[in-house]
Amino acid sequence: MNYDGGFVKSYGCKLIQFSFPNSGAPKMFSRYALGGGIKLMVLGLAAIVVLVFQVNCFFFSQSASKWPTVTGTITSSGVETRRTRGRRGRPSTSKRAVVEYRYFAGGKQHTNDRVRVTDKSKGFRIAQWNSQAIVDEYPTGTKVTVAYDPDEPSNSVLETALPMSSYIWMLGSIVALAISCAFLFGAATPSNSL
Repeated sequence: MNYDGGFVKSYGCKLIQFSFPNSGAPKMFSRYALGGGIKLMVLGLAAIVVLVFQVNCFFFSQSASKWPTVTGTITSSGVETRRTRGRRGRPSTSKRAVVEYRYFAGGKQHTNDRVRVTDKSKGFRIAQWNSQAIVDEYPTGTKVTVAYDPDEPSNSVLETALPMSSYIWMLGSIVALAISCAFLFGAATPSNSL
């Protein structure tokens, strides 16, 4: 819908009006447009963060798949439950798999708890929806194949392949980034049709 060189777009139930200098239309920039733009920028930045993390995991997976391997032993395996306060003070519970293993590499004994290439080493884990399945796969006392970094033998991982969920996160973040860029940059250019 055009009027004097400006255009109107509807996002959901909110009407956003844009006008352009030299168009003769009143100059207005709806507070909804500003709020929507900020949300789109946050979405774009979050997509970039997720994409950078997943691409980093992809390259780590590629290098870890070339590392030498040794046989290790699972020393402990369990599900850790954390209770925290969520939004608005409501209690929140998250679970994570904690699997520790021991192996010999570089003439020394090492311990680690990094199972997948997407895990952060030494203790930090994102809450996992499938934590019990991971614990069931790696029960205490099980012999496992450990891939370790030959330059830093304490850096190791059990699963060198990137999980399918990482590819889904990469694809989702690319789509979210494309959508936010399309709306942010597309909303700043006039359109003759809606």
